[in-house]
Amino acid sequence: MVTLPANARFLGIIGVFLALTTAPTGAAAQDQQDLGVADEVDTVTAAGIDPDRQAGPDTDSIVVPVPFVTPQLGAGLAVAGGWFYKPDPASRPWASGIGAVYTSNGSRGLAGLHKMSLDRDRIRVDLLGGYGEIHKRYYPQDGSAGGDAWVETKEKTFLASATARLRIGPELFVGGRARFLSKNSQLRDESDPAPLFDPAEYEGRVDLVQIGPIFTYDTTSDAFAPREGTILNGQWIFAIPAGGEARAYDKKQAYARHYIPGQGRSSAALQLRGCSASGDTPFFDLCMIGLRGYPGDRFRDLSSWAAEAEWRQPVSRRFGVVGFVGIGATGGSFGDALGGRLLPAVGGGVRYLAAESYGINLRIDAAIGRDSSALYVSIGEAF
Repeated sequence: MVTLPANARFLGIIGVFLALTTAPTGAAAQDQQDLGVADEVDTVTAAGIDPDRQAGPDTDSIVVPVPFVTPQLGAGLAVAGGWFYKPDPASRPWASGIGAVYTSNGSRGLAGLHKMSLDRDRIRVDLLGGYGEIHKRYYPQDGSAGGDAWVETKEKTFLASATARLRIGPELFVGGRARFLSKNSQLRDESDPAPLFDPAEYEGRVDLVQIGPIFTYDTTSDAFAPREGTILNGQWIFAIPAGGEARAYDKKQAYARHYIPGQGRSSAALQLRGCSASGDTPFFDLCMIGLRGYPGDRFRDLSSWAAEAEWRQPVSRRFGVVGFVGIGATGGSFGDALGGRLLPAVGGGVRYLAAESYGINLRIDAAIGRDSSALYVSIGEAF
């Protein structure tokens, strides 16, 4: 399976990856169900970036066409374009992007993203909007049936999202997120759901307004390529019905990341994630395992956790290699997830420094899970 991750931080968030969410990774994977793409906008990390490198030009850009083949989506082409610039020398770099995707099974999508820092990095704002018609496959909520049972859907989704954070301390931000989500889902004609699926759950229109607080503690100094420091992020989103068959629910998500510099330009990255959703959470917004090596909707439930560690080693000015391990679980409650069946993952990959000025990597990863494997092509690190 070749996919562009929902959690590839910046360009991986753009709508070029709308349909490619069969194996999302990272903290943003918990949000990607909304549009088929994550709107968690934080940082882009890159293997082999020298923290003492000289500043490059004020503007840099990436345009990447990526052909791919997946069991769910068939053959397709994704195209993403990103622009990185710095209008305010005293603030973090800004970024804007747009992307599109089309696949042989009829999935298609278009989206745009803008990320900016204002008032000497006192205010951070992230904007995302997009539309997609995505043909997806969902497995049983509790991960049962060993991957041999699924239901296939056609989802038409519109999403508009805004996140704003205000700096209240040297390293602490508080703010909020507001989103409007409209999703019309129906079973595909060729789908023959197994008896354990309720077809009515996967059909109908849902309009939601999602709002909630968010906090971030960030000691890293590089907006796109942190090699040292810690990021703590948490949010509590409340979904309010705005039409269709929507029901109210809430969802809590948090992650901790820590970056450790090694000798030369090498570094280690660690991540711990957790998610918990209320009982009325719809099928498309459940918590997922989010580990490389597993299809994105293979393991999903009302709660999940995952831990990951990755070593990033440069081998030349532009090329690097990585190795990573992860483990996690899902469950009907967070206690069930903590005591649930462990899902390990291991893998490695190569990196190419595509935008040297801002440390943005093109990455290719191969990963193996308990009973699955996957190949990932993306822009930016998994976390």
